[in-house]
Amino acid sequence: MLTSSSQLNYSLPANLMTVLEFQLLPKAQRYLPKLQSNPPTSVFAYRTASCVFQVHVRMQSDVQDMEEKIRHLLLRPYNNGSISIHLEEEDIEISRILLIKCSAETHHTLKGLFEWTEVSGGKTAVHTCPKNPDHHATRHCKLSLSTHWMAPELEDCAPVVETIPDLQYVEVTADNTLDVVEMIEALLKNHSTLSYQDLATVLDKLEGIISVSVVTPDLGQALLNIISDILKSDSDLVPFTNDISNIIEAVGDRMVGYEGSSTLVAPAVAIAVVDVPGQFNSLTFGVASNRTGKKPEVCKRVTNIFTV
Repeated sequence: MLTSSSQLNYSLPANLMTVLEFQLLPKAQRYLPKLQSNPPTSVFAYRTASCVFQVHVRMQSDVQDMEEKIRHLLLRPYNNGSISIHLEEEDIEISRILLIKCSAETHHTLKGLFEWTEVSGGKTAVHTCPKNPDHHATRHCKLSLSTHWMAPELEDCAPVVETIPDLQYVEVTADNTLDVVEMIEALLKNHSTLSYQDLATVLDKLEGIISVSVVTPDLGQALLNIISDILKSDSDLVPFTNDISNIIEAVGDRMVGYEGSSTLVAPAVAIAVVDVPGQFNSLTFGVASNRTGKKPEVCKRVTNIFTV
């Protein structure tokens, strides 16, 4: 089996093909599904018994002919004097990579707004830090059967949103709601008590997130976690009880992407969302938490009545 990129360089002609990425696989991951599609491309993904790699072919050729040519090259025995390797036909799987670029993307973080431009797969984008332009952030575009952005590397950038009051200057849009949620979660970690103004700012942002977002179960859970952190804090919540109740209710009312029912729980709060049948007699639910530190449990029951 192939065990290094040097073996690929030996097997594949460097003047015609470029190995873009090479990854050895643990035994449990030695499988790569084949992608079938009609549009031609010159970038291929290959799986052998031990690795995954991508190759860019710098020559015009029929796709099927190129696959057979590459397969033939990989099946040639490899011998460097100390290592002898011979692949079998069933050891090789070839798929065309149709998506070879990462699209432009805007990313809001505690360290500012990052507008990542379109990048080819296998390349790394560079962005100046919003607060200290002499420093840079990077983000790699991972080339694979589903080419995608990796998480950005922001270690060299100083925070722009350093305190809860800074959230007032962050505009909530449909594209950045998850980013704003992450900002709030990070800021709340450093606060056991929130002032009146800080509570007003956080709750205002949560209301904004709900008003512009499609509330999926994942987003609903993240919002519920924030509300739970607020409820568990030593803050004076009396002036905001209606606001908190309205946010929890709005999460349930607007949530989509579940079948029949969905339950969200956090240490200090839990909600159950149920699609009630057109005809029913009663709906009952309860919340129980018997042990300190345990998340509450939600139990629910709908009794249906059908008419003939």
